Amino acid sequence: MGQAKGARTDETRREKVTQRVVVAAPAARTPEGRTVLRIREVMRRTGLSRSSIYRRSADPGDDFPPCVVLGEQARGWFSDALDHWLAARPVAPRCAGKGESAASSPPKLVREPAATVAKGGRR
Repeated sequence: MGQAKGARTDETRREKVTQRVVVAAPAARTPEGRTVLRIREVMRRTGLSRSSIYRRSADPGDDFPPCVVLGEQARGWFSDALDHWLAARPVAPRCAGKGESAASSPPKLVREPAATVAKGGRR
């Protein structure tokens, strides 16, 4: 029995699937030796969201490094420019609030009054 019109064999189906698979490395080198980072690696390094990175890259008044156009829908960032931007960021002391030092005692826990616990509930 012949194949239905428009049906694909397993071989042609595999060819189509392999053509769509794109393996993207987190970083690539330019001919000048500069490393280009893709969006996921930039998100991982900066801790910023995808939309924040694109917004800050497009804003000429922001000091965030601009993106590099790699293709029609592909953007990247030079790792050295991103590293320089990260190094220029101020470092906040950990666990210190306004007017407190990091060595101050932790806040005291306040226990809930027994009246607010539901009858028969867990404590």
